[in-house]
Amino acid sequence: MNGKVKKQLKFNETEKIETVVCQNCGEICDKYNAVYFDKVCLCEECYNEHTFICSFCGQTHWVKNAFDDGNIILCENCYLNKKDKMKLHYNAYSNSLASKYIHDYSYKPKPIFYGKGIFYGVELEIDGKYDENETARQLLKIANEKAKHLYCKSDSSLKCGFELVTYPMTLQYHMREMNWKEILQKCIDMGYSSYDTDTCGLHIHVGKKELGKDLGQQEKVIEEILFFLESHWNNLLQFSRRTETQINRWAARYDYKENLSKILECAKNINKRYMCLNLQNEESIEFRIFRGSLNYQHVIAAIQLVDTICNAAISMSNEMFKIITWSCFLKGIDFSCKKELYDYLKEKNFLEIE
Repeated sequence: MNGKVKKQLKFNETEKIETVVCQNCGEICDKYNAVYFDKVCLCEECYNEHTFICSFCGQTHWVKNAFDDGNIILCENCYLNKKDKMKLHYNAYSNSLASKYIHDYSYKPKPIFYGKGIFYGVELEIDGKYDENETARQLLKIANEKAKHLYCKSDSSLKCGFELVTYPMTLQYHMREMNWKEILQKCIDMGYSSYDTDTCGLHIHVGKKELGKDLGQQEKVIEEILFFLESHWNNLLQFSRRTETQINRWAARYDYKENLSKILECAKNINKRYMCLNLQNEESIEFRIFRGSLNYQHVIAAIQLVDTICNAAISMSNEMFKIITWSCFLKGIDFSCKKELYDYLKEKNFLEIE
């Protein structure tokens, strides 16, 4: 970074979003997505790339000031002034556990697919004040007892937590084979939360290949999904359990009304991850609208809703899908195999109680 760059704010009268300029890369980002560190405004990507957490003091520092002390990374002060050797050795041991059970944010293993159909990869963020290494160990033991279903990743947006990431699975596999109930209960038992935070989300990835046999069909389906999210935003916001502030920060609306037939083109030109439907991944699209939860019904209902939206977009004509009302959409759901979604919709007063 060349010298000090003053924070730049501007008000976009069309989107009503305050923006700031990253003082490292110069990109414009939403004010709510920016990170202020050491009196410098950074976008999330630059913050993750150029800062680290010292393994000894636990504080955040610039990467350029890091010291590699064998298996651990230290800030300059801890590296030069470490007096308690036993404590440092314990910290090194703790750090080795973290690398074993909680991977860094960029970790991306070769996918393992479970089931046949549309695959959904779930990211559930959890936060708490307890030993994340031991929690991750116990969660992995439960989730991966029969097969490799889950891994854990660090996330700088969380205060004292991490995220649980499943391998791609069909809806039926999530419901019948993935032991979500035990995993969520263990999170609660270990003192973690997801809903009762300002940071945690429930993100659902959908494989692009399952949306169409070629790029043209895939983009048609993605365009319809974007149109659906825009057309039924208020209902989906209520379903998501997020507040307006939370969704603007973590899963913003594209809010494109000029020509909805060009909504995909508009979305592609917005190079941001923190959108209601993240299009920045090469192999998948990511629904980010849902608030985190350790409630089994809420987690499964979210996956079931995404499955319903995707299947409707695939099977219905472009014209029919774009004019469907929210009530007609709900009436078309086969609730015989989506009980959790039915119960949740009744809970949120979307359905008339018979």
